[in-house]
Amino acid sequence: MGNFASVAQTYRPLFDPSQLQGQLNAFLVWYLLAIGLCIWAIAALSTQNVDAISPAAVGWLMPLFTALVHLVVLVVSYQLVPGFVPYPVKPAALFVSFDLLTAVCFGLAIGGLAANSIALLMVTNGFLVLAYSAYCYKYISLISDIRSGKRGDATGSLNS
Repeated sequence: MGNFASVAQTYRPLFDPSQLQGQLNAFLVWYLLAIGLCIWAIAALSTQNVDAISPAAVGWLMPLFTALVHLVVLVVSYQLVPGFVPYPVKPAALFVSFDLLTAVCFGLAIGGLAANSIALLMVTNGFLVLAYSAYCYKYISLISDIRSGKRGDATGSLNS
């Protein structure tokens, strides 16, 4: 019984939203969900099953919704979190480009709907799967660095 309690105590920070590990874990779960939603949108667009619930709407809504959430979280973090570091995992330029790709995909989702282009919506969702996979890598790296002691638990900054 004592062994289970000590193991549970070890992983408790991963599920505590008041701690950085819990917040990073929540973002990781969100991006895994976003990858699933984008894959679902690609599948819905590719089948174009007449019995499906508006595949074009699914293909448009998923990239629009998931990209909007990502961009809003980024902007709110800049505004509300003191000392926020948006690109803590190297190479930072890669993650900057993925943020730009996410913003472009937000616009492409609107353009794909306006142009009624199934192919454009599928490509947009595909690019978002790529970007969200990189974000998952970022959060996994941050969580493992905090748990191993390479980064501080309070802010996630690198320890000297």
